[in-house]
Amino acid sequence: MKSISISLIVLFIFTGCVGAEQKTPVGRGTGIGEDTYALAQSVAGKLFDAYRGYSRDSFEKMVSPDVAGSPEFINQIEGNFFSGTIIELNFFIKEALRKNNTLSVKIKWEKRAQPYNTNTPVMTKGNSELTFKKSNAGWLLYQILGDNPF
Repeated sequence: MKSISISLIVLFIFTGCVGAEQKTPVGRGTGIGEDTYALAQSVAGKLFDAYRGYSRDSFEKMVSPDVAGSPEFINQIEGNFFSGTIIELNFFIKEALRKNNTLSVKIKWEKRAQPYNTNTPVMTKGNSELTFKKSNAGWLLYQILGDNPF
C-alpha cells in the first residue's frame, strides 16, 4: 500500500511538471530569444539611423512598397524631418517576436528636436509596434502601430 501511494505521488508530480510552462521575457541577458532581440536591435537601429541622417532615398529603401499609402507615408516622414533639427532620437526594445518572414518590435521611444519656428526644444515620447517583413532587399518596414516615432 505504501509503495502504491509513493508511486501515485511521484506520478502526480511528474505529470504536473510536464504540463508546466515557464514564461521568460525575451531580450538582452535572458538567454531566451537572443537572436530575435539582436535582429530587432539591428533592423530597428538601421531604420532609426536612416532617419537621423535623413535622405529620402535611403529611408525609402527601408520601407516596404506595401505600406498603406506608401508615398504619403514617406512624404509625411520627410515633412516631420524637415520641420526642425533632431537633437536626439532613442528607442528601447520592450518586446521582439519573429515568425517566419515577419518581425514585430515593440518599442518605447523619445525624440528631442528643435523646431525651426521656436527657440525651445521639444521632447516627444511614445510607444510603437514596428512590423518588418523580410524581402529580397532585406527587412523592410511594413507597418507602424501606435505613436509614429518619425
